[in-house]
Formats: sequence, structure tokens, C-alpha cells
Amino acid sequence: MVTLTKTLTITTLTLAFCLSLSLVASASTANSLQPASTITYSETVVVPSIRIGSQGTGGVTYFNGSIVNSTTGSGGVDNPVTFGDNVRIDGGIQRGTSGAGD
Repeated sequence: MVTLTKTLTITTLTLAFCLSLSLVASASTANSLQPASTITYSETVVVPSIRIGSQGTGGVTYFNGSIVNSTTGSGGVDNPVTFGDNVRIDGGIQRGTSGAGD
């Protein structure tokens, strides 16, 4: 009876170990998982920099609202939004809170 109990215990532990090992070995890394098609955040996301897309693939980036530089310079003066490359505007340009674009 003692031998049977030891054998069953060893067999059960071995089976549990092998099953756990196979699950860990087959798990995908975070880099290889398929990204979600839409991620919705309800709070502010702060990152020092972000890269969207890659050269030659095109695409559209949507900003519903304003692009604002929230930093201030010396004397508390607002810093302007800076674009570090050429800019193409496909729609009209509007200055102020109302009025038609040019």
C-alpha cells in the first residue's frame, strides 16, 4: 500500500511538472503576439517620444481635437508646437475659434 501511494504521488507530480513545463515552453513572447486592432484609453498617456508607422507604408494618424505643446519657456511663455520636418496640409487652415478655412 505504501509503495502504491508513493508511485501514484511520484506519477502525479511528474505529470504536473511535465504539463507545466510544456505550457511555459509554448507561451508566446509579448513581441510576437498579435496587436489589438483598436486600443481605447480613457486616461492620459504620457510618453517621452512615439514613432507611428514606417517609411513607405503610408497611413493616416487621427487627432480629434487640438495639438498642444503644454510646456512653457522662460518667463512662463507658452512654447509653440514644433514640426521637425516638412508639413503638408490637405485641408483648410483656420486661425481662431471660428471661421472658414483658407
